[in-house]
Amino acid sequence: MRLPIRDGALDLIIAFEVVEHLKDPDAALREFHRCLRSGGVLLLTTPTPKSRTANHPGHVSIRSRKAWVKALESVGFAVKIVTYRYPVHIFPVKALNKMVGALVGLYKRYFSITSTKLLCIKE
Repeated sequence: MRLPIRDGALDLIIAFEVVEHLKDPDAALREFHRCLRSGGVLLLTTPTPKSRTANHPGHVSIRSRKAWVKALESVGFAVKIVTYRYPVHIFPVKALNKMVGALVGLYKRYFSITSTKLLCIKE
């Protein structure tokens, strides 16, 4: 739980689908905070309690969105973006939006892990 990085050395940390595997994810959040410079960004994703993989044996720290936000704020992060959804309405054409929406729906249903996505800034 101690990264070989000096305090405040990083601008960005990406932790996609990591913290749910840790017995003490709060220690990891503190370590991420220590390693980031002031204004640094943490991008974090983790399965939601209702996701299909929430009960995977390797997932030992599944929490609600509110619990993750509270934990992140308690170590000094400002949580800026929290979402469960994939952006479907990103194209200007309605027909293309419908097609992309259908593909995203199929992907989410059969291939993806429904996750909480968080963008956090070190204050």
